[in-house]
Amino acid sequence: MVANSRFGRLVVGALFGCLPLFASLPAQAAGEVGHGPHHDLARGRSAASASATASSLQLQSGGGPVLTSPSVYLSFWGSPNSSARTYLESFFSAVGGSGWQNVATQYCSNAPVGATSCAAGSTFAGNPTAEWKGSWVDTTAVPSSPVDADIDSAAQRAIAHFGYHAGAVYFV
Repeated sequence: MVANSRFGRLVVGALFGCLPLFASLPAQAAGEVGHGPHHDLARGRSAASASATASSLQLQSGGGPVLTSPSVYLSFWGSPNSSARTYLESFFSAVGGSGWQNVATQYCSNAPVGATSCAAGSTFAGNPTAEWKGSWVDTTAVPSSPVDADIDSAAQRAIAHFGYHAGAVYFV
């Protein structure tokens, strides 16, 4: 029970660290192919260090477009941990439209890299309710040591299952 609880906290904690990044993922026109896989890994920092950094720095633009109407699809590859699946589905069913996720609406499209404010008339990232669009279990066997090509194939299977949607984030 303790292992499942720790695993669930780890998974949810990693997602909390990645969610503000949704706002800065490239938005694409319908039918446009993405620019390759995006791998976001949390870097080891202490909570005190992250808190001090967050309180002393303003939000800075990374440049480029933002997701104005994001949607999330979860693909559980192999035999998913039921606790992790429950945590993730619960989290994504509630985060859209929340005050917590509203931080993403500070990001705007095409602001210069490093900018701390947005020009008048900018397109801002969205925080719609019901961002979570669905889950799926991909029963394809998971290699003992998956490499990028394996993960890319799993993501392509998820897109084939759910369909391609501009502005979607597919978690594998």
